[in-house]
Amino acid sequence: MKLHERVKYYRKIKKLSQVSLAEASGLSIQVVRSIENGEEPVLLSDAAHLAHALSTTIDGLWHGTEYQSLKDNYDRFFAIKKLPYRDQAALITVIDHFLDNVMGKGKWRSVEKTQKNKAAKKK
Repeated sequence: MKLHERVKYYRKIKKLSQVSLAEASGLSIQVVRSIENGEEPVLLSDAAHLAHALSTTIDGLWHGTEYQSLKDNYDRFFAIKKLPYRDQAALITVIDHFLDNVMGKGKWRSVEKTQKNKAAKKK
C-alpha cells in the first residue's frame, strides 16, 4: 500500500470525511485531497499533522508499520515511566525538540486543545 492509500485507509477507519481530516490536521482540504489522490509529494510536516489526526505515527503512514495501536502506545508510556527521572526528562526533551521542528515551535502543544475546542463549539 502506498502512502496516499494509507492516508485514505486510516481516514476511513476513523470514519472521517476529507473535510474532517483537514480540520483535525490543520491542513487545507485541497492538500488532503491531493495527498489521498497521490498527486503530489507529501511534506514531512504534513505527514506529522495527518499522523496525529489519524492517531498513528509518521512511520505508520509512510511505511505501513503498525506501531499505532493503543496497546503499543501504552506499553511505551509505561516503559518510559519506569525509567529514572533524569532519563525521562532527557527523552521528553528530545521528543519536544522533534515536535517543535516538525510542527513549529510550541504549536503541537495546543493541537489537542484546539481539537477539543472545535468539538465543543459544534455541540
